[in-house]
Amino acid sequence: MATHILHLDRTRSYSGLNTYTYTFTTSDFFNLQFESTEDTTSTISVVVNQNGSPIFTQPALSGQGNQNNINFKLKINATAADTLSVVVTSSAAIDNQLNTVKTTISIGSGF
Repeated sequence: MATHILHLDRTRSYSGLNTYTYTFTTSDFFNLQFESTEDTTSTISVVVNQNGSPIFTQPALSGQGNQNNINFKLKINATAADTLSVVVTSSAAIDNQLNTVKTTISIGSGF
């Protein structure tokens, strides 16, 4: 599992389970938008950490019928040098295959 660096005011798309990080360079309010598509048998969970402490947890949606998308948007109050990490994990073997999980993440300034 590699760590991918996110960029401010730019939407990035990734495949697979990973950890995505961003270090804030200014103190301000920011928004994080997350979208993931997955197999209907998936057990993906997402944890968003700020400076190593969880600020949001999206538990696995297994058993939710045909639910195969995870979408959320967060408002973040960050200080310069704060680190944000988005950790996408799963216990399902299907999710560990390349290109099974597709994730789009964007971090924007302001509300």
